[in-house]
Amino acid sequence: MRTAVSNNDQDSYNNNVEKPVFQVFSQRPKLPVSRIEYKDLKLEFIKPYPMTIKAESGYLVHENMKMNLIVNGRTLEELVEEFFSCIYFLWHDIVLVDESELHSSAIKLKQYLLSLAKEIG
Repeated sequence: MRTAVSNNDQDSYNNNVEKPVFQVFSQRPKLPVSRIEYKDLKLEFIKPYPMTIKAESGYLVHENMKMNLIVNGRTLEELVEEFFSCIYFLWHDIVLVDESELHSSAIKLKQYLLSLAKEIG
């Protein structure tokens, strides 16, 4: 996982920020995601994706039932990284695959993903 802080910084961050973060996320805020750059994939959302976040059992959680997706992380950075990773795999395993090779439910998921984002650059 990519991280912008050292382990000592992360421990300090967790000790000083994690509890207030979970208090804030108990209200289910939405983090607008307008672009994903992960590995070789660059996506731009047609309109910002409302990443709704809730706190649950010591984790931050995002669910999207249209994608059959539940991701979690102990920090916001971990949650976003996991979300990007899942979108990456969905894009490669569903969107980039010829529809003749997909089940009807996967075709619906492909159409949904394409309605959300487009590949760039």
